[in-house]
Order: sequence, then C-alpha cells, then structure tokens
Amino acid sequence: MWIGVHYEYPFGGMMADRPEWKPKGAEDWRRDLAAIADTGFNLIRIRVGLDSDIDDIAELLDICHDLDLKVVFGSAMFYVSDEFVRTYPDSATVLADGRRVPRDELDYSWPRACVHHPVFRSQWREFFDACARRFNDHTAIIAWDVHNEPSLGGCYCDNTLSLYRESLEGEFGNVGAYNRAFGTSFADWADVTPPRAHADNVAAYRHWRAFITAELSRFLNEGRDTIRRHVPDLPITYNPTDPFHTSHNAQDWWNLRDYDLMSCSLYWGSGEHTSGQAVSLALLRALGPGKGVWISEFQGGGFTLGRPILYTGKQMALEMNAAFAHGIEGLIYYRWDPLLTGPEPWINAMTAVDTDDTEKRLTLKEGIAELREFEQILDEGRSIAPSVGIFVSRAEVIHASEHGRALGASMSGVYSMLTALGYEAGFVLDDFDPADCPYDAMIFPYMHIDAEMVPAIREYARSGRKAIVEAPTEDVEQAAAVGAAFGFEVTGREQPHYWFVGWDLRGEDAQYTGFAAHERLFLDAGAGRVVMSYGPDGRPAIVAPDGCEGNALVFGFPLGRTHGTMLHHDLRRFVGDFLAETVVPDIVVTGANEEYRPMVETRVIETDDSALLFVINRGLYDYDLGIAVKGYEPIKAESRMYSVVKTRLRKTESGVTRHS
Repeated sequence: MWIGVHYEYPFGGMMADRPEWKPKGAEDWRRDLAAIADTGFNLIRIRVGLDSDIDDIAELLDICHDLDLKVVFGSAMFYVSDEFVRTYPDSATVLADGRRVPRDELDYSWPRACVHHPVFRSQWREFFDACARRFNDHTAIIAWDVHNEPSLGGCYCDNTLSLYRESLEGEFGNVGAYNRAFGTSFADWADVTPPRAHADNVAAYRHWRAFITAELSRFLNEGRDTIRRHVPDLPITYNPTDPFHTSHNAQDWWNLRDYDLMSCSLYWGSGEHTSGQAVSLALLRALGPGKGVWISEFQGGGFTLGRPILYTGKQMALEMNAAFAHGIEGLIYYRWDPLLTGPEPWINAMTAVDTDDTEKRLTLKEGIAELREFEQILDEGRSIAPSVGIFVSRAEVIHASEHGRALGASMSGVYSMLTALGYEAGFVLDDFDPADCPYDAMIFPYMHIDAEMVPAIREYARSGRKAIVEAPTEDVEQAAAVGAAFGFEVTGREQPHYWFVGWDLRGEDAQYTGFAAHERLFLDAGAGRVVMSYGPDGRPAIVAPDGCEGNALVFGFPLGRTHGTMLHHDLRRFVGDFLAETVVPDIVVTGANEEYRPMVETRVIETDDSALLFVINRGLYDYDLGIAVKGYEPIKAESRMYSVVKTRLRKTESGVTRHS
C-alpha cells in the first residue's frame, strides 16, 4: 500500500528559480524528507525537467534510500523554462486561433513547448536516456512515470504541420486524393492546412485530431521505450487527466493498455458528487485487467480555484480511505511544499511557509497510521466483482469529445447512481457480445450508433437481462439512427439556452416519478411502450422498444448527466427498481435518508477468506445503518457525520446474504 506525496526538488521547468524559498540543497532535502517519512508516507514522486541537474537528482535519491522512502521517477519536461522559450521561440504551441503558448514569461499554460520541436525532442530524448541509464538500478526507485499530465490540445506550428503533411502524403499519395476524401481544393501538399474547428470540415477535422492523438501517444511511448532499454523490470506509467475528452487534450487512455501500471491524476473533492468521480478508476481497471491502479496526483491542499478541494486534514484522510476502498494500490498527494513563486501558490501544499505542523499534515498523519492497520487486506484484496456493466467504446469517446459534449458527466453520473443503489460497476470496452457479457444488467450512457450494437442489445434483452440505453441527445442525427434501429423515431431536440433546465417526469399512471435535465429529444415511440413522459407536454421521455420483452429502456434525455447534476432520489429509485428485477444490489443499506444517499458511500475490499467494509459518510447527519453485503453476514454500523467506518465482514455459511 503506497501512500506518497509530491516532492519536486530538484524540480526543473521554470519553477526551479525561487531565490526567496527553501529548500536550497541536500541539508534542506533531508529535513523535508524526514518530515515526510514521519507523516507516514513511504513514497515521493519527483518530476524532473530539462533544466534539472542530474547530480542533484542523484543526491536526492540517495537521501530517500537512507530514509527508506521510495520514489516514482517522473517527468514534466515539456514544461520548459523561460530560457528555453527565449532561445527557441519557434518551440511555442500555436493554437487554432493563432495564439501562441506561452505568450510571454507570465504565461504558465501547459504545455510550454510543442513535442514536435526538434531541439526539444532531442534534448528530451537525451535527458531521459541519461536519467534511465544512470538510475536504472537505484534502490529507491520503484516506478517510472513518462510524463505528468501530458496534453497536446492541437498545435498548428510549422513543425507539426510539416509532420502532418508528410503523413498525409504517405497515406494518400497525392493531394488530389486528399481533396477527394475531404471535399477540399488544395493545390499541393504545402498548402494543406487542417481545419481549425470541427464544424469547418467534420471528416478532415476528425482525421487531423486522430493524427494529433496518435502523435501524443507516440511521444509517450518513445519515452517508455527509452526507459525500458535501461530498466528491464520496474513498472512504467504516465498519468493522464480526463478520459472522456480526447479531442480536447489528445489523451488516449486506451494507449495505457500497453503500460505496466495504470494511473491518472484525479482531483475529486469531498462531497455529494465524489463517488461518481471514481469512474476513472473503474475505467483504468478495465483497460488494464490485473494491473495495479494508482492515483498519481491527488489533491493535498485547499485548491479553491473552481476545482474540487480537500481543504482540511480530516477531508484528506477521509478521501484517502475512499480511494483505497476502490482497490487502488497507490495514492500520491499534491503536494508537500508551499510554492511562493510561479503559478502555484501556497494553497496546494499540506505544510505552511514557516512550519510543517499544520492541521492538514498532523491529521493526515493520524489517518495514515489508522489505515495501515488494515494494510494486509488492502494489499492482498480487491473490489468485489461488479454486477452491472457500463459500456463505452473509444469511438464513442472520440465522437462525444469532437462535439465538445459532456461524456464524462454522463459516465460519472451513471457511476454515482449505481454506487448509491448499491451496485459495484465495471466497464465493458469497445465490443459488446451478449453471449460473452458477464453482467445481467448493462448501461449504455452514450449510444453512438454501431450497426451491430442494437441487434446485440435486443438479443441481450430477450435473454431476460436488463439494458438501459441513453441516446446521444447532443447529436440528433446519431440519436435518430439509434431510434430507427430500435423501431421508433427521433423527430427533434430541445435545449433551452439557460445554463440549467429540467422537466418533471410522469409514469404510465400519470403520477410524478422524477426529473429530467439539460436537454431532451422528441420521440415517437412507434410500436414501443412509453414508460415515462414529460409533465409539461406529455411527450415521450423513456421508451421500452418493441421486441425487447420490456427489458430494455431507451432514454430521450441524458440520464447520467441528469443524475450527476441533480442526484434526485426519485429518478434513481426508478432505475434501481428496473435493475433489481434481475440483479440484486451488491450492498443494501437501510437507515440512511434516501434523498442524501449519495453522501453515504459503501464499498468492500475482499480476499479469498476475508472482507473489509468501508462506510464513508460525507454528509452532515449521523445514521444507525443496517448493511447487507452479498455473501456476508449483515451488520449494524454507527455512521457519524463526516467519518469513515471500517468493519471486517464474516461470510455466510450458505454464501447467500440474509437481509435484515
């Protein structure tokens, strides 16, 4: 069980020049690292830059060895220094609107150098090779991180465009073939410029973004291969951020399948929406079955700039428990030291400028010690087997991202709903085969039409299993194709201009049953059955398609986004009743207020002969709970406001849960 913290000295990449701040060298590093070890951390993560001094890195690693602290050797190399930018002004990233990043020395935007700049690429390659060669057998290092939060939102600089044109020539042969493919009229390859926006030329833009995404993966994989030449045994990873916005940042989470360790940055805060944010961890488990899952960057201070925050040590300790309750193997807080210059001020740190004895550090120290009492089961255990599947394909992720849509909100909303209903959820990726599906209930949060998918869902439903399909409400053409495949019509879409809207829902008996939000499709159910209608005008909201034996529901509004925004218990109850006809919840909780149920998260880590229940109460109410987990004896638990209860479970003799 690895619990770590970022310690970024000697940090390269423009933030190294801090004349008014410590630490200045080895004596200061040793003092800080001793306090880190005293807190209970057994790991630090460093992020070197092109201007880091390799001898300084070596000294830091040796001190870690002396203090029995392990190291994740990380990189932030395209966060280049101002000196590099001044020396190579053509290294800047050029955005679609012509703006350059960085604009000047006060622009801390990320990345600060295009990965295609030849000098940057050469220096990066040489520096990483030198680090891997020198530190390949250093006893402090347990893993290598190719790059921190890599991103390539889209660069129209000369270097990138030159590479793109070269790839086009290799793919199409001549510019005429390119013009015919995309309806353009370029005279020669030197004139070809990719679209600046999706709407300018959808097909050409999609092709351009696929190139950019592949180039970021190629950059990362080159770093991986550079390390592997010198480091044959240790795991290699990198930590992306948003799994569902590929077109924005070019991060292809599917590329992680070829890495040893599955990791990401995950700032999830502490509140009613937190349980949904863990959907990223479920995706990592699906992308790398059997591999370790880490949160390589987790908030460690009051990052209040519009982000989820962990403001107190109590929050930090609670959410550390919640993270390990998801079966992860490592968590690294960001960060130890309060920066006084550069873009990141004191709010990110768990220590203060003049003392380490802050509430955050001291409370977290107690929390780490308490969690380590359960270290053996957390090291050996795993999350209970999922009982409901969530489908997502790489093609759906790209389609949604191209349209700038909130697929992440849909996914996290579905995940939080299933968590509140007591279901462990897992992902089915890319291909859906009803004969090979391990789940008796499936949710399709963004149904991007595939010729084979709808017949497969029909077959699945006819076999008695449950399917919930969310039509892509943002794309009427795609939604109409989904509707036609299911035998009903989609005739239009409504998205009011106000930032948040909703409609009440009415069941078949015309009684109120919940809310829909954000946007809606206009449906004509055809031979299908209208299960819910919108209260204001009676239009169909949810349809049970003909030929699915009543076991499939198609939603004409974004179910995941609606629940993620509103957390409304009536809609959640409706979905839960539908699923429970086939699949009994993994965890049944009684005694909690149903309206605030998302504030009480329950999770189980189990081994072959033991299990540990986490009850994570993020709410402001105390509860006396009854909890029944499949296969284990029911228990009673006193769950106090803003607390974590950890209880060992005892298996039932029959293997069947007795619900009290």
